[in-house]
Amino acid sequence: MELYIVRHGNTPLQGDVQYPIDPRLTDLGVRQAESLAHRLQNVQFDRIFASPLQRCVQTIAPLCAKTENDVQLMYALLEKGTRANYIGLPFFVLKGICPQVKENEFACCEKGLPAYETDEQAFERAKKVISYVRSVCKQDDTVLLVAHGTFNNFLIHAALRFEPRDDFNFSQDNTGLTLVRFLADNGHEHTKLSFMNDTTHLQNLL
Repeated sequence: MELYIVRHGNTPLQGDVQYPIDPRLTDLGVRQAESLAHRLQNVQFDRIFASPLQRCVQTIAPLCAKTENDVQLMYALLEKGTRANYIGLPFFVLKGICPQVKENEFACCEKGLPAYETDEQAFERAKKVISYVRSVCKQDDTVLLVAHGTFNNFLIHAALRFEPRDDFNFSQDNTGLTLVRFLADNGHEHTKLSFMNDTTHLQNLL
């Protein structure tokens, strides 16, 4: 299996006192999403999963428009620190942003996060996501997860079977792309990190 993990496009600065709980992409973020779509349009994805927060739905929309892929909204991909029990905008609003969205029944976080989710809890959630994806997808599938900078760090740790450390994280720039391959050789499984936080598709953006 090939597992692509991508962070959403640029959003307003979180230090802004008016920063919304579920922000839209900035103009730069929209251009990043379009560049990502151009980069990935020739990849044959078998399954696409995305966080239900609108910045992730906006990020995947250009690719779905080019390829007609469906995208399943997975509440377990919510960003760590999302307000407790917040599950995103109404489904019809998200479908207006990306007509290919579908709701996914897998909800290890009961459609919303608890208050004060710890790093340990976030990592357990990430492990459940990786386990779920690997259980519902075929061995030779190509899969895309669209989520968030902090939670992607836990997803990559879980995919690589590394325990997180307080003094280390996998950097994830906006629309930074990571590819993890799960390989089998004579009954033995190997995990290969092919590339990490690749942003070459953004070279022509200001």
